[in-house]
Amino acid sequence: MLNAMYEITIAGELNDCWSRILGPLAYMHTVEGRTVFLLGPVDQSELIRMLAVLEEANLPILTVTRLANPFIQEEGGFKK
Repeated sequence: MLNAMYEITIAGELNDCWSRILGPLAYMHTVEGRTVFLLGPVDQSELIRMLAVLEEANLPILTVTRLANPFIQEEGGFKK
């Protein structure tokens, strides 16, 4: 499976101590009190691992969105 970028939104604002559990992810807090993570590029197995970590931590996952990425590698080169 090709690598892709994902945006994962959870309820609540996580503080920096979660980086020990979740690893080095880019994230931001929204005005609605949510945390949005940018994950990738990763394959589906890494996405599933991250979702399992969030679930095991009892963090409510609100959305998972696959982002359009113009630099995803395809057979024979990169997609434009």
